[in-house]
Amino acid sequence: MVLGKYRDTLNHHYKTLLINDKGSLQKLYFITDTSRVYKIVKIGDYVEKEKDSLTVFVRSGLFENTFTLKYICN
Repeated sequence: MVLGKYRDTLNHHYKTLLINDKGSLQKLYFITDTSRVYKIVKIGDYVEKEKDSLTVFVRSGLFENTFTLKYICN
């Protein structure tokens, strides 16, 4: 579950989601992602992302969707 959504001022102002993962707090950073996941997700939503995967599952009320993170790389 998403507990926080903010720009991490101590870490380059990265877009950050603070997630409760089975009692453990995890930060999910959206550095150069263009998939709009960060913009769509709200506090209280359920977000799941497996390690080393670009797929993110989001559930918000009746809305459920899977997104693929897209990064701008030079």
